[in-house]
Amino acid sequence: MDIHLGKRAVRQIRLSAQDAIDEGDTETLREDVGRAIEGFERAEMRLHAAAVRRRLGALQGGDEGRALEHAGATFMTEQTIRHAAQVTELLAPALAP
Repeated sequence: MDIHLGKRAVRQIRLSAQDAIDEGDTETLREDVGRAIEGFERAEMRLHAAAVRRRLGALQGGDEGRALEHAGATFMTEQTIRHAAQVTELLAPALAP
């Protein structure tokens, strides 16, 4: 039951992140996306967390952004996912840069 509630909360954070994107509020976006990643990890939705890390990294840019993108891509590679970009698009379309 706790995992189900955790998933619901994470979805709400994703919707809040979309609002931040629409409003151009990058600070709120980073906070919301960071909470979404943490929520996905707690709910054992690691593939979702990896997709969101890739998106946040692309949005953030710089060394820290590249590190986030790399972490997400590395997880997907370890899971033998061949088309990380397509999986990212499927799982985190609202966060596309």
